[in-house]
Amino acid sequence: MKRNYPVGIQNFEKIRSGNYCYIDKTELIYKLAKSGKYYFLIRPRRFGKSLLLSTLEAYFQGKKELFEGLALETLEKEWTEYPILHLDLNAQKYDTSESLYGILNDALCGWEAMYETRSSETSLSLRFQRVIQRAAEKWGRNVVVLIDEYDKPMLQAIGNDELLADYRNMLKAFYGVMKSCDRYIYVMEFKLDGTAKEALQQIHDKQYALPFASDSRKLFKIGVNFSKEKRGIEGWIVED
Repeated sequence: MKRNYPVGIQNFEKIRSGNYCYIDKTELIYKLAKSGKYYFLIRPRRFGKSLLLSTLEAYFQGKKELFEGLALETLEKEWTEYPILHLDLNAQKYDTSESLYGILNDALCGWEAMYETRSSETSLSLRFQRVIQRAAEKWGRNVVVLIDEYDKPMLQAIGNDELLADYRNMLKAFYGVMKSCDRYIYVMEFKLDGTAKEALQQIHDKQYALPFASDSRKLFKIGVNFSKEKRGIEGWIVED
């Protein structure tokens, strides 16, 4: 059967239902979902990161029919549907603090329409935390959070130190909620054109892990080197 190439199509359901060519990588996706906790996926632009998230979304929605004939169809036995919170940071120009706040607030408003909210929940981090909690309670199972182009706001702010600091604090509070819902704590520091070792040393020097000293969860310290020239992560060091 003749199939077209899915040029520019990043939606897994559209590819599968539209008779487009798809190279089966779902065995790897199954292993990714069933093992480990956090991954750095360092791949160039236009290399399928958004399609990967779309495939994961279909998988966690329990859409078995989309995986007919693929490896995942036989590997997965349960096909459980999970609540999904999908945030896409790609479709926005981030030239002011308000632009990032606006897209985060819009996403939260949409989720709160499904899972309710309270007037006391005013900060981004608190609203996100409560949405996750209520979604888990409503469904009776874990919540899947998918974030596409998570670093785009910071990449666009490179060269504007004040804006970069605003974005960093905003996203740090937002992403920190996901870490607080886990059995582990991850304290991370990014160095722009520095080294992963220097980033890890800053965690020690600034005592970033001190607030979690009495927490019973296992703590990991992660130093990350972020390259301005390559516009991506070059390396990292993990210390437990």
